[in-house]
Amino acid sequence: MNLEHLVNELLLDIFEYLKSIHLLQAFSHLNSRTHGPDFRSISKHDFDTICQQNLPLIADRISGLRLSDDDDTPYQIDNFLSDYFTRHRFFQLKSLSLYHLSSNEIMKKVVLQIRHHPLTHFSLINCDLTFHQKTLHDVLNRIWHLSNLKHCHLDLHFQYTSEFCIPTIRSKSIEHLCIENVSLNSNQLSRLFRCTPNIQHLTTSIDKLSNITQFPSVIQSITSLKLVVNHLTQGTINLLKKMPNLTVLTLQTGKHNMNGHQWKQFIVDYMSKL
Repeated sequence: MNLEHLVNELLLDIFEYLKSIHLLQAFSHLNSRTHGPDFRSISKHDFDTICQQNLPLIADRISGLRLSDDDDTPYQIDNFLSDYFTRHRFFQLKSLSLYHLSSNEIMKKVVLQIRHHPLTHFSLINCDLTFHQKTLHDVLNRIWHLSNLKHCHLDLHFQYTSEFCIPTIRSKSIEHLCIENVSLNSNQLSRLFRCTPNIQHLTTSIDKLSNITQFPSVIQSITSLKLVVNHLTQGTINLLKKMPNLTVLTLQTGKHNMNGHQWKQFIVDYMSKL
């Protein structure tokens, strides 16, 4: 039987029993349904073997990459960027996920190199960074400048929440945005909506918004919102009132004064599409 004739679901069931290095070695000549290697938790020896022997054969068909700089795979991201990313032509690369990145210099190198690829998905997961705000601003602007980017996941850890900043570049392509481990204030949130005018799905945390907080206009594009807020204030309610097209709402909150009947009436009055 020709493996290429099997349905994707059956192939995925088979792949669950195999290690990444064995998958690439065995199936590197299969068709373009192969998404791409996941280099997390892989030994340095296996990583080098794949990159030297298998990667040249499939680089132009890889649509996704996952790289990690955790304790088990130190310097993997930098090694890949320096030795392989520029050497091989990843024409089809659409998704890049980086885990446990903690080097500012490598982060700057990443955003310089990804501009040459048609990325639609970009994720920074569990990354500890100590940027000066100007440098972070430049990094985020370069991400927002990716013209094909639709999904962006920023799971960043800073020493101080105030270190986070909002891009000034306007992205018309980003539709799915997740910002974790950072609480945005009302000004940052307003600027975020302005620089991502077509955002449809947003996951983030916000500070306690004052009762007089107002947002300048209706946010028509948002259809899905996952919001973490410690104190539900009138300012937060004002924000929700500006999103009439919500079909999915997940609200994680601490203190609030609204009972079930009040929530029901609020949804009827302002969120008829939920």
